[in-house]
Amino acid sequence: MSVHVNVGSTTEREQVADLARVAEACGRWNVPLLAMMYARGPFVENPLDPVLLRHVATLAADLGADIVKVPHPGTEELMAELVGCCPIPVVVAGGPARSDTGELLEHVASTMRAGAAGVAMGRNVFQAPRPGVLARQIAARVHERPAIIPALSSTLSAG
Repeated sequence: MSVHVNVGSTTEREQVADLARVAEACGRWNVPLLAMMYARGPFVENPLDPVLLRHVATLAADLGADIVKVPHPGTEELMAELVGCCPIPVVVAGGPARSDTGELLEHVASTMRAGAAGVAMGRNVFQAPRPGVLARQIAARVHERPAIIPALSSTLSAG
């Protein structure tokens, strides 16, 4: 099960209450819960504020989520701080579209070095010239299989 919460929105109170209700039901049914937590809305000046992102991640844990998805706060160090304060696994949202595959893959590697449990990529994979190849490259970095990375890189550049 997954629940999306926008902390800082005009409906934050209802969204947080919904997360709590779903978490309680998931606990009763033994169903894992992913909380997709974002700081967005009229009450948020900086949606990537590291303090705010740590708050939304730990809020998800406090309400009973089993895993939390959040945006990347900007640097590997800030990501490590976020992961370090959160008692549940942290998955990082894919973020804005990137045209540079090398930059994207380094972002994934940096995210994993910081201690994240994984990444949730959408548009960066779906809009790639060869989505399957890019998805395998991302998976290789997430699962630390560096032996296949050079072979995938040559396959991607050949297409």
